[in-house]
Amino acid sequence: MAKPLCRRTRTQGPAESIEAALGSFMLSLPSKPWKKVKIAQLGEQEYRITFISPLESEAQFLEVVEEDLGSSIGEGDRLGESDWPSRSVTLTIADLAAFKRKLIYASIMIETA
Repeated sequence: MAKPLCRRTRTQGPAESIEAALGSFMLSLPSKPWKKVKIAQLGEQEYRITFISPLESEAQFLEVVEEDLGSSIGEGDRLGESDWPSRSVTLTIADLAAFKRKLIYASIMIETA
């Protein structure tokens, strides 16, 4: 028989036991402002990522692309040229689903149509 994830005591209600079980996970999420992007497929493994959230400058845009998106891609994946006027960058990636999950840790949410 499987052990429960957390033990409830008589003094804990459902909210407290869930909070105790998820507490360490919640603390690991970043506290920087969230950015919103749209992802459009260009080819079989090629996508265009367009930032919808306002970015203050080209320097901030390039920083987000290099640090946040760059840290979310795998070894065989590649970021293409960044385009400041359109606030977009191309991406060649084998596993889009894994990339989308990693964006959460970079405080980037994806707009769905």
